[in-house]
Amino acid sequence: MSALVWVGLGGNAGDALARFAAARVALGALGRGALVESPVYRSAPWGDPAQPFFHNQVVGLAPTQDPECLLDALQDLETAAGRCRAQERPWGPRPLDLDILSWPGVTRADARLTLPHPRLAHRRFVLAPWWHVAPGLVPSGLDRTVEALLADCPDSCWVRRCWR
Repeated sequence: MSALVWVGLGGNAGDALARFAAARVALGALGRGALVESPVYRSAPWGDPAQPFFHNQVVGLAPTQDPECLLDALQDLETAAGRCRAQERPWGPRPLDLDILSWPGVTRADARLTLPHPRLAHRRFVLAPWWHVAPGLVPSGLDRTVEALLADCPDSCWVRRCWR
């Protein structure tokens, strides 16, 4: 599991579950082998409570390209799903949000990409699904497991498993 790139999926505008299914197919084509998939969760909106609940999931894939190329591919998938970053409000509704959470052996912070994701330890909606598939993983650049991060997460928003 430590050799996988971890990607968070989120969405609350339109049919998020159908978009997740399409995104998982596309992500599978971007990696080697089968995806590792968490259950899908439903969560309270983070940052802006005046919007529909979110669905969230975490998937792991064996990378076949560099971080920038994967980021480009994720942003293309978001756009194809109807996301328009120029017109959305911060932490507002979105049809699909794809975030690289952690990349094996990579830590970085530049204008385009920060790894590990800078807010992952503060987002229960990321840590709860991730815990189901990789509780003992220590994301690159951090010093604690996903399980420990979830146990200490300061985010008080509710997160509930949908199925599986």
